[in-house]
Amino acid sequence: MMTPWTRALLDDARELILAGRYRSALDCVLTVLSVYPALAEAQELAATIVYHGSRQSPVEPLTRQDMWDTRLDELFCSCDARGCTAAWMSIGRFMPGNVAVANPIGGRCEACDQYFCRNHFGRRNGCPRCRRALDHAPQVSNGRPSGQMVRLNQPLVHVQVLREGTGVVSPEYMTDLLSWVAPDVFEDSPTIRALSIHPWPDNPDDRAMMQVIVEHDEFGEDTHDLRVSNGHSKDGSRWAIVKVFAKMPKYVDPDFPS
Repeated sequence: MMTPWTRALLDDARELILAGRYRSALDCVLTVLSVYPALAEAQELAATIVYHGSRQSPVEPLTRQDMWDTRLDELFCSCDARGCTAAWMSIGRFMPGNVAVANPIGGRCEACDQYFCRNHFGRRNGCPRCRRALDHAPQVSNGRPSGQMVRLNQPLVHVQVLREGTGVVSPEYMTDLLSWVAPDVFEDSPTIRALSIHPWPDNPDDRAMMQVIVEHDEFGEDTHDLRVSNGHSKDGSRWAIVKVFAKMPKYVDPDFPS
């Protein structure tokens, strides 16, 4: 929905782009997408920022954390070849019409509705499955797997981290882990609890959720929303993280509060 609030934020983003401040511009657009995730104008501007901000050397270049924000996931194309993890932003997401792309990163087959990166193109940069021509600037995308934990338009109030191992979890480990998988921790200033676990449980998500409720039974009430994820750190150790959100809006459109 275009309201005075959304229009002002998107106009601010456009001015910031002209100044080379891509990160600040993206912050404006992501605020809008937090409230209106399907707003076409915001999606188009976000695609513009990601596409150019990752290719140029602006005053405020986009970081890897910016690029992997989950609010951008559905805008990306990702390769459908088995085992491939390539993802890219199509220029067609913000530039309509027939666009010629030199040295394309990927493309979409309109016949079989599959996406392939350049490493899996067929003959003459065509579809490897049906051999039809690929659209190298599709205006639609198939999304990408999330590289960060989910974000909600709700304040993040608590974070529980379980780390495989023994001993005290160092501040350096926490900063490195959360900067990559949950950078919103540094936006909302939630309370943080870290605990080493050995041996590692068979169901780390359940163990992490249980730890949260044991220490904070109020988070088990309907006033909070809990989300959990697990993975591996750079050193190979396993982790599980619970994010606790308060069930209230973080961003509100003052022109259309709901």
